[in-house]
Amino acid sequence: MGFAYHIAQRLVERRPEVKIRFFSHDKDLFEKISAHNLPENIEYFDESEKLSMQSAKVVCNFFDKKLDEKYLKSFDYEIDIFNFTYFMMHE
Repeated sequence: MGFAYHIAQRLVERRPEVKIRFFSHDKDLFEKISAHNLPENIEYFDESEKLSMQSAKVVCNFFDKKLDEKYLKSFDYEIDIFNFTYFMMHE
């Protein structure tokens, strides 16, 4: 999670217009990593909330987490999915 949070921080530093929704199943760990000091462009959500939200145009997936088929089918437009696997990125 630290790796994913670091990427999110760097992205909003370089592209302040970007909004990031960070989904995880471990809010306590996220709060430790972020030190309760989130940039306003990064919001944390429990993983269970992702199906109730409007789909994003870019999805970053970390460490071979299988993306939910129902979530992927919720897109009515083309999306970009970036998979980060053990510090390697592939599309």
